[in-house]
Amino acid sequence: MKMIKKVALAAALALTSTAFAEVTFNAYNKLFSDMTLVEKSTYKIGSYEEEDDSKVFQGVTNRIYAEILTDKVDAMVKADVSIGHQDGSEDDYGLKWNGLVKDWYVEVRPLSFLSLTYHSDIFAEGSYLPVLDDNVAAGNIGSSGFSVVFRPEQVEGLRLGVTLPFTEETTNWVLVDGKTKDGLETTEEKINVGIGAIYDFGLAEIGASVRDVADSDERLLGFYIYSAGLFGQVEGVNLRAGFAHAWGTVSVEDPVWAMDEYGTVAGENLWNVAVEVTDVLPVALTLEAAGNTNSEDSLFDLYGAVTVGIGINDQLDLSLTGKIETDLNSDTDIGSIYAAEATLDFAFTEHDTLGVAVDVGFASGLKVDVAEVDYLGFYFPVYWKHTF
Repeated sequence: MKMIKKVALAAALALTSTAFAEVTFNAYNKLFSDMTLVEKSTYKIGSYEEEDDSKVFQGVTNRIYAEILTDKVDAMVKADVSIGHQDGSEDDYGLKWNGLVKDWYVEVRPLSFLSLTYHSDIFAEGSYLPVLDDNVAAGNIGSSGFSVVFRPEQVEGLRLGVTLPFTEETTNWVLVDGKTKDGLETTEEKINVGIGAIYDFGLAEIGASVRDVADSDERLLGFYIYSAGLFGQVEGVNLRAGFAHAWGTVSVEDPVWAMDEYGTVAGENLWNVAVEVTDVLPVALTLEAAGNTNSEDSLFDLYGAVTVGIGINDQLDLSLTGKIETDLNSDTDIGSIYAAEATLDFAFTEHDTLGVAVDVGFASGLKVDVAEVDYLGFYFPVYWKHTF
């Protein structure tokens, strides 16, 4: 409830500040469900075999999104209300609020060269993975806390950022992340500082960040590049690429597609690359990949995905996607997991879109610890989105 009040107050302040300014308002309502048709896992340890077969209805979620953009203040809030199973239980079914507010931000620009942001991620474009619709964490010069972004007027396209990624639960703003306070049995989250820069010079955008600067156990460094039009050489071909390095025991984790807990590609060194081809071929084509440089760093070492987008007509869009995660360590030979998806979007009015999809995930003979895992899942996500 405290968070809801804070977001409401921030939005009210934003509206008051922009009463006499030109305002752009973006909003939508999305009703969706990630329905599971079949999900089956088989675990084998020697002669022992256990099957887990479920056909659980995941429930229905209604999402409300609203964003206000002005010359001086921007603000956004996204909230969910769901009817579904509580805390993963198949028996406890009912209404859940999901914390209600899922995401929000406020950005204030008191001066033309200065931005003060609250709860705002500011990612370098090169850290973006288009198929997953997510970013690698090391490309963020903002955070869930408070950030200051400076845009020097002498260098057009340059943004310099300093961020304090505290949350509502932060209890100590002096000690750094991961340090255990004397007398406490558990580690508390502490505030730390991050710095970074993003520079768009026309032909490309480059970005660099250092997160958890003061903590040698969790320090994270990232470098990223993005070019629309492939450095001015090929119109309609976009390139994204990056590299991240972590100190100490903390790995760089990429938010890749996962089969439960098995689908993480991580490492002290992690690279990512994505190529988007638009308005060149009869179809839109996106290819992306991410991987570590040491095959012993994580369960899987390489992730790859490809999406083909087909514009059937002005109302219908079809996309076909395939994904894979695999182990490159010949000593462990864990195996691979796969996913395939077909999505159809139907814009039946100027403001309304209906989407349906069929997702399949599968693995055979996957070696996890001392067990072999076979997995098969069929999912049927659907949504209706109304844009105001």
